[in-house]
Amino acid sequence: MNDIVKPLTADGLVGWDAFGQFWIWRLRGDGRREGSIYCDVREKVCCVCRRGWEATADSLRDQYFWSRRAEWAHQSCLIRFEALQEYEFWCNALVDAGFIFGSVDNPKMIGEGASLESLPNGYWPKGDPWSEQPWYRVRLLKKLDDDYTNAPHGRTLLLGSRKRVYHLEIESGTGSYDMAKAAALFASEDVTKEIRADRLMIHAWGRDKAREYLKHFATVLDANWREKFQKKALAQ
Repeated sequence: MNDIVKPLTADGLVGWDAFGQFWIWRLRGDGRREGSIYCDVREKVCCVCRRGWEATADSLRDQYFWSRRAEWAHQSCLIRFEALQEYEFWCNALVDAGFIFGSVDNPKMIGEGASLESLPNGYWPKGDPWSEQPWYRVRLLKKLDDDYTNAPHGRTLLLGSRKRVYHLEIESGTGSYDMAKAAALFASEDVTKEIRADRLMIHAWGRDKAREYLKHFATVLDANWREKFQKKALAQ
């Protein structure tokens, strides 16, 4: 059943069965095989990198039909593309929420260079293609009394995407954290959440909710520096 009768590759693991279906098989460690029906994309072009596919199992298996564009892409290209977009989303959302963040080693250059620390994906298991999309740790900073120099806030955020939701977490630390405010701000949110005395975790359905939750995080951590600067300017 599902045997390849018209092979494409010399190892016989890629080709067409008796019904004209295009199969790609792989051999498991126990000697058994597993596979699925794929599209023969050899004459198509990836809409991300503008390159095609090679006639090998690894290359042909690396395919994804991007339904929103009705085009084919290398799955690896799409994952990298979405990861780059997500990095920009998190950075912009953090700035909009009033946070200052970045490298503690060079605190005056906020937002310069690698502002977010890449971490292994916290949802997809290692080996799954989507596990290549990183999660991020955000090292929060605060202003010192001179209104110029920045120093560590004492808290970090953990941000990343799961299959359908975004994961947002205030990690344990020494910086300011108001559990009572957290409980009040997130009381009406009917989502997966965990509010403790030293940390907070919540799942956001969509980017608008993720932005909203980050603004709440800034309030909980007393870290909305944009608001602080605006109030100070009005008081002068």
